[in-house]
Amino acid sequence: MKRSYRTGRYDSLSGVGTICGARTGKVLHMPGRNKYCSICIKAEKLNKEPAIHKCYKNWGRDCSSTSMGADTIVEGFKKSVKEHGVIYSTFIADGDSSVYRKIIQANPYPDVFIEKIECRNHLLRNLAIKIKDIAKTKGRLGKLRHVIDSRILRIRTAVTKAVQYRLEEQTSMQEKIVSLKLDLNNVISHVFGKHNKYAKIGYFCDGSQKENEENYIPQLKKCGLYEKLQNILKYLTWNAKSLLQNKDSNRVETFKSNIKMYWWKKN
Repeated sequence: MKRSYRTGRYDSLSGVGTICGARTGKVLHMPGRNKYCSICIKAEKLNKEPAIHKCYKNWGRDCSSTSMGADTIVEGFKKSVKEHGVIYSTFIADGDSSVYRKIIQANPYPDVFIEKIECRNHLLRNLAIKIKDIAKTKGRLGKLRHVIDSRILRIRTAVTKAVQYRLEEQTSMQEKIVSLKLDLNNVISHVFGKHNKYAKIGYFCDGSQKENEENYIPQLKKCGLYEKLQNILKYLTWNAKSLLQNKDSNRVETFKSNIKMYWWKKN
């Protein structure tokens, strides 16, 4: 699992990347990258050679700060066999594809394909954030803005229930993926009042219209929001396998929080 973090803005002078074991939770790799050394800077200003010291500067001033974390993670993959005698064949992380791309480019294990699993929590969090953004769409939407905003939790719940149901099915992983994609494609229709498609799915909805329930799908389509909502769910269908893997990067998040707490107390 990976979580890289930096203090301050994206032009931070230092950065750290952390790799933890998904099963053990142990920290396997945690190197740092630094653009700054106070002793070197002081000597440079005085136009002198710096005194003999342990210099922690290991990142060029002209190098991107945003790539610090990625560089440390790639280093961890390259050293995994030497340091721990293991191969990291599975990479659990958030939606940042740049780190995974750099790992693949580095090719740390020539004969092993490294699979990336998207963190479940990040997928669901991004789902809510993107729908929230749609609810803020400017224009004459009437009550639709409130309707969308008030159904964010229902959409998330529909997704998690669908994942749970498919996980418990006694079918192959490939069949689970196909079924879950169908479920996710129908979530928006179900949550906003159109249930006829669910009659074919056969669980948690019988396909009939609920009493006193308004169907908002025609209004959403008329103002162009239905397609935007569907596109958000489409991204989840692309990650159906990751949802079914049911993995998260909580161990790294917890470790990061503990480091921050220690740093605040120390300073």
